[in-house]
Amino acid sequence: MTFGPPIVDVADAAIESRGSELEQSNSEVVMSASGKWSTPAFPDIVVFPRGPIAELELERVAGAVGRLLTRNRIDGGARVRVVVANCPSGPQLVQVNLCVRGTPARVQTITPGAGMVLPVVQRLERLIERLTTKRRVAPEGEPIRRLLAASGHGTITRRKNCSLLVVPPDAAAAVLDAMDYEAHLFVDAETGADAIVYRGDPTGIELLRSPSDPSAADPRIPELSETAAVDRLCAVGLPFLFFIDPVSRRGNLLYRRYDADLGLITPRTS
Repeated sequence: MTFGPPIVDVADAAIESRGSELEQSNSEVVMSASGKWSTPAFPDIVVFPRGPIAELELERVAGAVGRLLTRNRIDGGARVRVVVANCPSGPQLVQVNLCVRGTPARVQTITPGAGMVLPVVQRLERLIERLTTKRRVAPEGEPIRRLLAASGHGTITRRKNCSLLVVPPDAAAAVLDAMDYEAHLFVDAETGADAIVYRGDPTGIELLRSPSDPSAADPRIPELSETAAVDRLCAVGLPFLFFIDPVSRRGNLLYRRYDADLGLITPRTS
């Protein structure tokens, strides 16, 4: 299978030509914090809108995802989450969950605004390419990631205390690729240490593993309180920070979210 620039077919062009219709009556705007939506053309692409989103925009997103999956012979459909703030024509956070050849996968990105679905298509096509050819795409082709490395204030709004996967680093890297993460926290099956894999430059994946001997501290993995970790990430402008909690002595992963707030992943302890 070969991959090139996303294909825009006649149906894509037809939908794009209707962009001026976004300024429609209120009856054509979906005001929903829950619920779901689908189009008869692609009934297995289920969209979950949140915020004031025009039905045309849901049609555009579902159609773009559906046609891409059809072209690449990906069965099983997809669940698509589209979130906007208060402006129907403003930026959209789009997350697509699907299975690619039996592997659970997802992508998440921000579009500049209504009618601009191309970033979703490009990001999803890169994911399919990674999972079907095992060839990684250079991160320079994904400028949206630069948003996650911006300095500035951030507040932890999402906390995940979870049982970490105990796997070798190559298996953790496969999860990183499939789930479109910036970094993935796991327990290294080879050493029993908390570790992360993360996207290196240009196409590699790097490993950071907490030292088994506290006296052999790794300067890349600081020991910080939660407050100090937030301060460092925000001041330096890091997309994520792997650090050791001084109380639990476990590795924690702090990361920047697309809404500019922060998320924190901590290992569940028995």
